[in-house]
Amino acid sequence: DKVMVKGMSSFMYPFPMSIWTGIYKKSFLTQYGIRFRESPGASFQDNGFWLKTVAAADRMMFISRSVYRYRQDNPDASIRSTDKMYAMTEEYDDAVWWLRNNGFAGDANIANYYRMRELRVTYYRIEDALKEKFAGEIRKLADESKQAITKITSLTNNIQYTTNSTVMATEEGS
Repeated sequence: DKVMVKGMSSFMYPFPMSIWTGIYKKSFLTQYGIRFRESPGASFQDNGFWLKTVAAADRMMFISRSVYRYRQDNPDASIRSTDKMYAMTEEYDDAVWWLRNNGFAGDANIANYYRMRELRVTYYRIEDALKEKFAGEIRKLADESKQAITKITSLTNNIQYTTNSTVMATEEGS
């Protein structure tokens, strides 16, 4: 058994990303406005819920004793449905938006990592006839990520240049 405290979220993310692995205080969920996003068949809701709760929690306790059993024998489960292959992407869009708008921007970057990982899993589980189209969606997200990195790098370089210029001007003026 282990208690994890705020600031260790990047360490907590590798634990199972499933809502059924935890018990949550209603007051905590209400305080942070954490809710399940409506989706067809409740598809992939555990992903967004997990990302939000890990980011917002001051502490979490992981116990080694199993108190709940999750069945995965439903042939209509989201993980097996090609009809729901975009539901996961929509769940991550919502989670990343929530993280960025609730003061957890660093966790949004972690969420994007998990998004790409889950996209890969989805790609391998869908029918072959859908793979080319789905791969195009993955490429589009990757291109958007590259553009964001370019913008962030440019902004960081501008901030660094401005900071260095200010420091030099101050040193010359003293």
